[in-house]
Amino acid sequence: MIAWHSLSPHADLAPVQERLEGGVLIHRSNGRRNCFGRWMGAIEHAAGGQTYRFSVTCRPSGVRDALTNLHVLLTWLDAEGRPVQRDYIGRREVPGGILFSRVLPAPEGAVSARAELCFKWSETGQVAWSDAEFREAPALAQRTCRAASAFTVLPGGKEKNLQAVLAVIDQAAGAKPDILCLGEAVLTVDTPFWESAVTIGGPEVARIGERAQRYGMYIVVGLTLLEEGVYYNTAVLFGRGGGVEGIYRKIQLPLAEAETGYTPGDEFCVFDTDFGKVGMMICWDQGFPEIARRMAAGGAEILLVPSAWNARIQARSRASDNGVFVMTSTPSREDTPCFIVDPFGEVIASCAGGEAHPSGFCVAELDLGRQYKTIWYSVGDCYGEHRAVKANERRADVLD
Repeated sequence: MIAWHSLSPHADLAPVQERLEGGVLIHRSNGRRNCFGRWMGAIEHAAGGQTYRFSVTCRPSGVRDALTNLHVLLTWLDAEGRPVQRDYIGRREVPGGILFSRVLPAPEGAVSARAELCFKWSETGQVAWSDAEFREAPALAQRTCRAASAFTVLPGGKEKNLQAVLAVIDQAAGAKPDILCLGEAVLTVDTPFWESAVTIGGPEVARIGERAQRYGMYIVVGLTLLEEGVYYNTAVLFGRGGGVEGIYRKIQLPLAEAETGYTPGDEFCVFDTDFGKVGMMICWDQGFPEIARRMAAGGAEILLVPSAWNARIQARSRASDNGVFVMTSTPSREDTPCFIVDPFGEVIASCAGGEAHPSGFCVAELDLGRQYKTIWYSVGDCYGEHRAVKANERRADVLD
């Protein structure tokens, strides 16, 4: 049983709040843009380290923008009643409304919690909250991924380039990664791009797929793809069984690529793997935050970036912007051609390049279930989680 009361920062901001039969809680706009109010639900017992599921259904009507005007939080409290951590509850549309639901562990030090159902910044409309539930749940399964990023000197010529790529796949496979990221347009070095182009059913794709199957790992590699007479700069995802499981066509083409005959893609692609969801970008895409954001909004937990640009600042920014891992592979002439960035924006693995290192790779264990959190990360004097805060606080009503 959750005990509810209404709260607003100031009486002038308070929406109209009322209780209906059956435990339904109403927020109704006060007619002003500065409307801000919460239903606060006291949860007396919550043990740090124990896993819980919280859910509530809401039915908005006539609000300005449901993504911005509605949010749900669990605030975990210590024995003194002070906030330890505040966790946003994710949402999805269901028939007739929106279901907010999340399974998550209580942080260490928590002994109780409060649910917060928030209605804000809409001069119109109302929302009805119902079926709130907080209960113990099974612990979340650990989700990890052994990730590798590799580079090699590409000698020139389509076949020789392919041989070098296959050789570095063999080299990196010794580390037994779950997924391997390789560079951009790897077959084009010293070869006109139309001559280096491949088709999905062609022999070059089959040979890379054979390596993915041989080693039982996912591979992401940059290839010039010819489809129905159109040339695309692509990142191709091979599955553990060797088949092509995803294709991303570079959206942000540099002018120099457009002038050679490439055509841009238009889709923000997120693909399922057996360890989580991945997105792909290519090189110049990293300079445009919207691409990474759209993929993170689609559920991507790792962004793989075949590249010809050692965009360390951009890669770290895109990781921190969205609370995701970023893996990038660039040419061997760079000092650190391959690196992996965590959701804090910190480089957690890299390898040496340059003339003394004709090939190489780096490896990192990625904990996809970890909460990357920081004190005072938007949510006040307690811990906030990077990915959830960015996903829930972005002003989609004005930024899209």
